[in-house]
Amino acid sequence: MVAAPVPMTVPASPAAPGRPTDGLIDPTSVDRQKLQHARTLLDKLQADTAVLTQQNQVRKQMLAQYGAQQKAQHATQVESDLQREAMAIEQRGNAQLLQVQQAVMAQTLALEKQAAGLTLRYQCQLVEEDRQKKDYATQRTYYENELKIAGQMQRLVRGEQPDSSRLLLADSYSRYSRRDADSFGDYLGNPGGLPRVP
Repeated sequence: MVAAPVPMTVPASPAAPGRPTDGLIDPTSVDRQKLQHARTLLDKLQADTAVLTQQNQVRKQMLAQYGAQQKAQHATQVESDLQREAMAIEQRGNAQLLQVQQAVMAQTLALEKQAAGLTLRYQCQLVEEDRQKKDYATQRTYYENELKIAGQMQRLVRGEQPDSSRLLLADSYSRYSRRDADSFGDYLGNPGGLPRVP
């Protein structure tokens, strides 16, 4: 008596992984943007320095002109006042220049920190993407091997092999039905079942 055919099932093909790095800024773009921002900050510092220097020069010239007019009447007093005023102008200019330099330094440090964070995030996503690709390749190989085994077993059930092969099929099916929890069938949600062959 010929045994009734065993229904065959085909496991679902695993889905290909996505690309976690999509939408992220790559390290080359980060470096390019960092250089652009740094160049802009340097240009701003140079421009602000030039403006402050010019303003101080103009103020000193105006003060000198005013002093020349007053020297005749109050030579000693005016000379002392001029020196104090010139020193105050110089101090205010240095204080303003220091503020500009500190602001540029703070922005540069923030830019370096942001660039380092973006680069680290990109590298971590590359590692995760490589891991997903390796997992997918392993699952795909396992899936294709299961399909080959299922196809061979179905051909045996249809009588395409000698009777001695059917005995081997029965033994193989018995072992196949006792797969542990780590089997590919369990992974695909089909514990203990045979792959479905199209």
